[in-house]
This record gives sequence, C-alpha cells and structure tokens, in this order.
Amino acid sequence: MSLIRPCENMKSRLLRRRVTLPDNLLARDFKAEQPNQKWLTDITEFQLPTGKVWLSPVVDCFDGKIVCWSLSTRPDAELANTMLENAIGTLNAGERPVIHSDRGGHYRWAGWLERMNAGGTYPLNVPERMFTR
Repeated sequence: MSLIRPCENMKSRLLRRRVTLPDNLLARDFKAEQPNQKWLTDITEFQLPTGKVWLSPVVDCFDGKIVCWSLSTRPDAELANTMLENAIGTLNAGERPVIHSDRGGHYRWAGWLERMNAGGTYPLNVPERMFTR
C-alpha cells in the first residue's frame, strides 16, 4: 500500500463531495457599467511581527474601489460574515450586486449564504481557470 496519493484537482474534489456551485454569471467579464453591479472578494493573509492577520475586502468592479473590508486574527466565519454585512450595508434600495469569490469554505458556510440572500446579493461560481489546466 502506497502512502502517496495522486493530487486531486479542485473539480474532482467538488464532484466527489457533490457540492452544487452556482452558475458563473460573470464569465470573466470584470467590467461593470455602474457601481454595485459586480463585486470581488477574497481573504488574504498577512504575516506581521506580532502574528498573522487576515483581510477580507470587497472591491467594486466599476471603479476598483474598496466597498468595505474586515480584519481578524483568525480566518473564520465571523471575518467573512462581518465583511458581507458591512458590504450589504452600503447598498441603496434595488441594488443587487453579483459577488465573485474563489468559493472557498468561507463563502460556502450556511450563515454567509443566508446573509447574502437576505441582503439581495448573488453568489458566483469559482473562476473558470480553476477547471482548466
């Protein structure tokens, strides 16, 4: 029995887990005609002399400006949820942006998806490049 397994790509892992992903609404078109139409988000780790911190911003594709951000000493649900609640708080009546993320665990938690739906935003699938070699 070998202790080494071949590396599984992301698509294979998602199919094995039977994870349903939303459609890729942007199709790699990151240009927006107006503010709060298309948003991008991710979580980035920074190593500081005092330890690690994680930053979770929301960027508007219209002008590249930061809509909001949250910072934490842990990459957990609270970090992603705080970011989303702050972003939703900036929306005007009738605005329903599409949110583009890498669909990591932070963006698949039930609480995050519930907040997103309640706030009137749309989830978006992983980038197409994750499924190509």
